[in-house]
Amino acid sequence: MTGAHDMKAFMRIVALTFAAAALAGCSAFGPDRDTLYQVSAFDVFAKGAYEGQVTVAWLKAHGDVGTGTLNSLDGEMVCLRGAVYRVGADGAVSPVSDAARTPFACVTFFEPDCSITLPEGMSLDQLAAYLTERAGSRSLPLAVRLSGTFSYVKARSVPAQSPPYPPLEVVARNQPVFEFAEVRGTMVGFWVPPYLNGTCFPGMHLHFLTADGRGGGHVLEFTAKEGVAQVDVTPRVCVVGADGADFLKADFSAAQPRPGVE
Repeated sequence: MTGAHDMKAFMRIVALTFAAAALAGCSAFGPDRDTLYQVSAFDVFAKGAYEGQVTVAWLKAHGDVGTGTLNSLDGEMVCLRGAVYRVGADGAVSPVSDAARTPFACVTFFEPDCSITLPEGMSLDQLAAYLTERAGSRSLPLAVRLSGTFSYVKARSVPAQSPPYPPLEVVARNQPVFEFAEVRGTMVGFWVPPYLNGTCFPGMHLHFLTADGRGGGHVLEFTAKEGVAQVDVTPRVCVVGADGADFLKADFSAAQPRPGVE
């Protein structure tokens, strides 16, 4: 492990900041390169808060790797090496303009603390335990980038919605699904520990982009053939754009069910 990872592991605390007044609450972080910046809280977004709050330009200023969606839940967003792409409901991939807005996204500046070879046959269900053990943290969020060849990938996207917006679990019942065989590409995303569920997307959340840039989406399943997982332990979470009516009215008193969302 690197010295940077040792420093992060020593901290053992997540500074969770809810920003208000045009994101002013996060100004103290700088932006900080060891912070996961997230637009909205997941349980608020999942109930149908799909109006974009933050621009893609803002995302790029706060991270070069991440996941999300676009205004009105229009497709899956993949942020890779500072560029932002949209995987539409038809499976087509297109670049996203800086002026576009997002209702939910997660980004960070990716500076990996360790690189881990993926064994052949590794699946999405096995990935979290495999990476958290080798990264040395089960209590801090992890930013993840997987690059290599996959024997199989199952991914989805979502079509743009119209008000009144349905909950995400309703949208997911009819989500377009894409399957890839013997495909090279990159998956990016985050694993968050259970105590952040409701605020962040629960567990492992990955988005995929094929090496030729023609396909991808939100990862539902995969089987690795060969590749490398890079992991960046990220000790702080900053939730921005959380001062609107949707957030203020949200009920966080109990865990929210998410059938079909994963």
